[in-house]
Amino acid sequence: MENYTGILNNVRIIQYSPIIVRFVLETTPSPIHCIVTDHDLANEILSLPNGRCSISAHGLINKQKKLIMTSFSIIDSDAY
Repeated sequence: MENYTGILNNVRIIQYSPIIVRFVLETTPSPIHCIVTDHDLANEILSLPNGRCSISAHGLINKQKKLIMTSFSIIDSDAY
């Protein structure tokens, strides 16, 4: 399991059924491209403010160097 912390940015819905959401996690060394396939996690990510919320994302890196997110936690709750 990988763990990355950064600012949630560029949230987009790729597919509606089954839902697939992608976003960029702006981290210090380089941005991490993330994919969410879980329905509940996708709804939570879509409800967060774009570019203002700091989160910690947990998941696995695939062959295309994208983080397949399995869970996350909100770090900066004041901005949200």
